Amino acid sequence: MRVIMSILLGLIIAYGLFLVFANSQPVMVNLLFSTVPQMALGLMLILTLLLGLLAGILMSLMLFRVFQIRAENQRLLRDLAAAQQKLVETQSNYEQHLNQSRNAGIPLSVNNPTV
Repeated sequence: MRVIMSILLGLIIAYGLFLVFANSQPVMVNLLFSTVPQMALGLMLILTLLLGLLAGILMSLMLFRVFQIRAENQRLLRDLAAAQQKLVETQSNYEQHLNQSRNAGIPLSVNNPTV
C-alpha cells in the first residue's frame, strides 16, 4: 500500500511541476480589495487547487461532525424516552403497591415520606 501511495504522490508532484513549466506566463490576479503579485500561471493553478482541496477537507470534517452530533442527539433522545417510560411504569407500580397496602390494612412504614 505504501508503494502505491508513494507512486501516486510522485505522479501528483510530477504533474504539478509539469503545470508550472508548461504554464510559465506571469499573471496578476485582482481580488477586488487587493491584488496578488505576478506569478507563473502554473503556480497559481497549483495554489488554487491546494486551497480548494484544503477548504473541501475542512468542510467535510465539519459536516461529518454535524452528522455525528445529530446521531448522538437521536440516541440520547431514545435513551431519554426509555428512561421516562421506565419512570412512569415505576410510579404506576408504586401507586398500585401503595393502594394494595392500604386496602389490605397493612400499616405504612414510618420511613415513607409520602404519608
